[in-house]
Amino acid sequence: MLPSGGIWAYSWSQAVGWVALAWCWMTLLLGISLPLLARLRQSRLRGMVEHLHRCTSLTLIALMLVHAVALVWDTMGDGLAAVLVPWMTAYLPGRFPQALGIVSLYMAVLLGVTFYIRRRIGSSLWGMLHRYGVPAVYVLAVWHTLLYGSDIKDGSALRSVLWIVQIPVVGAFLARVWMSSHTRSHLAPPGRPMGRSSIHR
Repeated sequence: MLPSGGIWAYSWSQAVGWVALAWCWMTLLLGISLPLLARLRQSRLRGMVEHLHRCTSLTLIALMLVHAVALVWDTMGDGLAAVLVPWMTAYLPGRFPQALGIVSLYMAVLLGVTFYIRRRIGSSLWGMLHRYGVPAVYVLAVWHTLLYGSDIKDGSALRSVLWIVQIPVVGAFLARVWMSSHTRSHLAPPGRPMGRSSIHR
């Protein structure tokens, strides 16, 4: 956008936002692959992927913060509160899309913190937050991009690419859900339905 008169802060935020979305995509796929690697008994590879997953998660939070804070220097006149508090932006059509991005940021920070206190909150609660929270962060980020990205209008090649790269994410997530349900069915006692009591005994 700079050659056509764009503002440097907005262009910088936009570029970092795309990097953050790609990082979020990679982080999600790395996390989804962990149970599969465990089932295949690839403990060494799983350890490497888990470490990479943690590193990309922390980097993602930093990228999201830069993406948001850079807009303070944009010509919209938004201050720090406007880019960190939902519905505060001066650009009325962007209030809902920007709120999606802000909520996605806070969820990412919260999930990052819970990793370091998982022993205090319990592995079950942490696992549930992680299992559903990470995909929610990604969905909100993609939704934010589709609604707010000035370079991703209907009919653009970039918009098509963004939809196409969701195929491996959806496929990996469905595979994980199937694997989880398949594992639970094998754990159920013969002749008894899978109820909560049979799972948690």
